[in-house]
Amino acid sequence: MRRLLPLVLLLVASCKEDPAAKMNAVREALLEDAPAFDGELATCSGKSATNACLGELATAVGSKSGFNATKPDQASATALAILLVRDKHGEWVSAPDGWLGVMRKGRGPGADALRLAVTLRLAKTLPAYAKTLTDADALAFLRDVGSALPGSCSTYAALGAGTDDKALPIEEMSDHSACVQKDLGREGGPGGTYGHGIWRAAAGLLAFVRETVHVVKDGLGTMGGKYKDSVNARLGVVDAALATVVLVKLEDPPPAGMDMVGEHLEAGALPAAKDAGADTGR
Repeated sequence: MRRLLPLVLLLVASCKEDPAAKMNAVREALLEDAPAFDGELATCSGKSATNACLGELATAVGSKSGFNATKPDQASATALAILLVRDKHGEWVSAPDGWLGVMRKGRGPGADALRLAVTLRLAKTLPAYAKTLTDADALAFLRDVGSALPGSCSTYAALGAGTDDKALPIEEMSDHSACVQKDLGREGGPGGTYGHGIWRAAAGLLAFVRETVHVVKDGLGTMGGKYKDSVNARLGVVDAALATVVLVKLEDPPPAGMDMVGEHLEAGALPAAKDAGADTGR
């Protein structure tokens, strides 16, 4: 009996999988330009399935409580990394500033995976827009680059998918969207009252990209080894592209008679005063 005990203990130990093993596997996969994920992971095939899908993904990589966008954990960050690279829909999650916080200060396989995923997508998409953009380019920019960022504004995705700006609900139109306005007001952005139409949206997205890149650079200090090296290399590609992205510069004010703040409030597209500065969601 005593001889069997060590064997039994070994078998029991082998059945207890390291809870971080699957997150580490995702992080390893994201070192490649064309990551191959476990084929058994849930596929997010439609927006209606997003919440359930993200919950399944987070659970599959080690979470005991599913996906959490409000208080992101390592498994949630890993699930989001998979969504960004495999399903290409950053707009399907909320709380962009929370994810920026993960990329700035987070440590561990999930935070690393998210930085790797974002920089991989940006390095693949931005170089195509390293030029002076036309109207058609701007719409493609909103589609391709917007989908690479966690919590990206849904207005970018809608316009990039071909929806006419005027056909959107008023609170999602470029001129009234709270998340477009918030992105325009990010550091280095042209300000929340800038422009109108697709170029207003494109300027908001560009400001969001620049802040994301800045945050990821801050987060390099939490990384090490090949993961840090990979993110750094991708940032070099992204920086080179960002330096030559040129949008149409709108000198004229918004269309005559447009009271931006008043119309935003009337449309319910601005947070209440007590929530000023808080994450407005996407």
